[in-house]
Amino acid sequence: MEEWHHITSIMTPGGQAVLYLDGGLKSASPADQQPGTMPSQWNELHIGRSSTSINAADFFEGLIDEIMIFYDVKSPEQIRSLL
Repeated sequence: MEEWHHITSIMTPGGQAVLYLDGGLKSASPADQQPGTMPSQWNELHIGRSSTSINAADFFEGLIDEIMIFYDVKSPEQIRSLL
């Protein structure tokens, strides 16, 4: 079965971690970090696998395409326009 999904994750200026799935709000919760900061121990970005494990079971099984990373926060309308 071939099925694709558009997933977007943002951190709002108010400190909320927000997840969108296929353009719709999926969840929002307080973030551990303040907007515009990164934990000092973060020195790598991992896409498709756990950052704490090298076990094959922790890798994403499928294809990842068209990754975009933005420095600014996107509005819900801007996120939907990326679909």
